[in-house]
Amino acid sequence: MKSVKKIIRVVLYIRVSTEEQVRHGYSIESQLKRLKEYCKLHGYKIVAIYIDAGKSARTKLSQRKELLRLLNDAQEGKFDRVVFWKLDRWFRNVSDYYAINSILEKCNVDWECSDEKFNTTTSNGRLYLNIKLSIGQNESDVDSDRIKFIFSQMIKDKKAIWGTNNCPLGYKVVGSKKNKRVIKDKRTSDIVEFIFKTYVINNSYRKTAFLVQNKFDYIITSDTIKKMLKNTLYYGVYRGVEGYCEPYITKEKFDYIQNLLPKNNKQNKNRDYIFSGLIVCKHCGCKMSGTFTKNKKCYRCGKYKNYRTCTNSKIIPESRLEEYLLTEFPHLKRVSMQESEIEEGIDFDKKLKQLNVKLDRLNEMYLNDRINRESYYKKYDETKVQINDLEKQKKKSKKPKEIIKLNVNFYKLYNKLDDEHKRSFINKYIDYIEYDSEKDLFDERINIILK
Repeated sequence: MKSVKKIIRVVLYIRVSTEEQVRHGYSIESQLKRLKEYCKLHGYKIVAIYIDAGKSARTKLSQRKELLRLLNDAQEGKFDRVVFWKLDRWFRNVSDYYAINSILEKCNVDWECSDEKFNTTTSNGRLYLNIKLSIGQNESDVDSDRIKFIFSQMIKDKKAIWGTNNCPLGYKVVGSKKNKRVIKDKRTSDIVEFIFKTYVINNSYRKTAFLVQNKFDYIITSDTIKKMLKNTLYYGVYRGVEGYCEPYITKEKFDYIQNLLPKNNKQNKNRDYIFSGLIVCKHCGCKMSGTFTKNKKCYRCGKYKNYRTCTNSKIIPESRLEEYLLTEFPHLKRVSMQESEIEEGIDFDKKLKQLNVKLDRLNEMYLNDRINRESYYKKYDETKVQINDLEKQKKKSKKPKEIIKLNVNFYKLYNKLDDEHKRSFINKYIDYIEYDSEKDLFDERINIILK
């Protein structure tokens, strides 16, 4: 019996770095044209195209956005196969390859090269694949060493290795491509000088940021100021090269500022803010961050604290909010004081997984001639209709809110927890807490939104 080929849904993956495009002509257009021809020849149906432009083989997986999108779509079952031009377009790193391949295998997705052939079903085939990956990784490492050497030499020659957009505040890049230099930016030089002068006087990142905004109408964060004060470029030194650029301060003043920094470096490592990331300012929508004021853990609007761009200047003492939560939480809707598990809604994902397993079994039976073509197509189509119906229901349905059932000894158990475990408990049930500073009474300012 002749086997009837199912239509294979494929996606095209294209990666090219700017350097490769210039040196070797690995353009996006040429790869795309070749891959489309290949798929047409093999009868594949192209359902999506993913292009990581300007990404080198050494780019971290987390920065290859199109690859991450591809993996997400694979987990949603949107295609059966990935097609790319050559193996080094996919990966040049052995460990990265196997990490991604294990994800694809779980999704029943395989891969194919248009211009290289690999057989991973045999030990010799896998050995050849590993050799190719190792060679690709070595080439990538050699390129990386060469680029590092070039950059190192450029720094020694006091040339810029980045553009103006990546320059620290107060500097810009000028000159031709081969002779780029870092010079002072007159548009922001006054701000930089003011920052160093002001910090020496008040020893506060936040107050310095606030004064910069008031004087220059320029928004800057406390973290940016902290990084500036520690950046050796501002006294003319970059990666140990003196006289790299024109300085804003002397080495002596830089050292003096470094001695000031630890005095104002308040660490919150030993403080667990139990409502961290949960409280939202109603006026601006900004998260209210933890702060230690008058020996108390409190929360304050981030936009007011850092920029004064919000009118909500009030602080919330953590102890008062916790007391309110313990009093009100058991009386909220969907909260029931009893000893039981949380009720759950319909599990669409589980049912869809079962139906997809059924499809896999049908395919296996058909390939092994254990079912005739007529029965196969009938059952396959019936199952697909069920899957489609379930997926539609899943999109339309709104999962019923869970009833939160708490142990009757809730208060006693909660008070035994440390702050870290209190935070875990609160995060389990509360989506966010909205704070409206314009209300008169504290109880009216708080709006608890459950998950």
